[in-house]
Amino acid sequence: MNRIATAFLTALSTVVLIASPAPLCAAPTTAPLTTTDTCDVSCFEPSISLDDYTVQCVEDLDALTCPPDSVILTNTCTSVTTPMACVLASRTDTIRVCQATTAYGIGGDAALRVYGLELSGLVDSDLFMETGDGLVFTQYANDVAVLEGEVVCDQNSNQGFEVFIVFQHRVDGADWTGGFKQVATCGESTDDWDIYLLKNGQSFLRGTGDLEGSMIELL
Repeated sequence: MNRIATAFLTALSTVVLIASPAPLCAAPTTAPLTTTDTCDVSCFEPSISLDDYTVQCVEDLDALTCPPDSVILTNTCTSVTTPMACVLASRTDTIRVCQATTAYGIGGDAALRVYGLELSGLVDSDLFMETGDGLVFTQYANDVAVLEGEVVCDQNSNQGFEVFIVFQHRVDGADWTGGFKQVATCGESTDDWDIYLLKNGQSFLRGTGDLEGSMIELL
C-alpha cells in the first residue's frame, strides 16, 4: 500500500513539512522478502538532517528556505528511494485553526469535490462529506495553509479518504483574478475571502474503507 511519509523540521517556531506519495513500504523485486517490518520508521533515511536546531534571533527564521536540491527519502529495509516535497509553514506569527465543514448552497454540497472521480467508476459520487473528527484547516502567517482530516462519499459512506492537502500563495478575494469566485447570497462580498493555490507534490487523498490501499495525488 502506498503511504505518505511526513517529517517535521522544527526551528523554534517554523515547521517544514516534507511528504512523499511513493510506495516506500514495497519490497524490491530483486531482493528476497524478509521478516523485517519495511514500514518501520527506523527504515526511513532522508538525505538531509531532520534534527531540531536553534537560531539566534526570531528574525533569522524568515531567512529559512526549503532545500535547493531534491530531497530523497530512502527505505533502507527495501532500498526503495523517492523524492520529497517541501513547504515552509511559519509559526512566528498568528496561526488560525478552523474546523472545515461542508459548503451548502446551490448545486451539490460537499466538503471536498473531486471532479471526474465518479466517471472513473471508482466511487459513487464526486462529492465527499466530512466524517469522524472532521476536517481541520490550519492557516499560517506566511500565506500557507494545510487541510487534513477524513471524508466519505455522500452516496456511500464505505468509500472514504484521509485528506492531507497543502495550500500556498494566499491572496485576498478582492485581488484574486483566477475565477471560481462566486457567492449565491445577495449582498455578500468575496473581497475578504482567503484564496489559495494547491501545492503540487504534497497534496494527497489516501483511501479508507472500500478504497483502502488507494492513493490519489492532487495536482
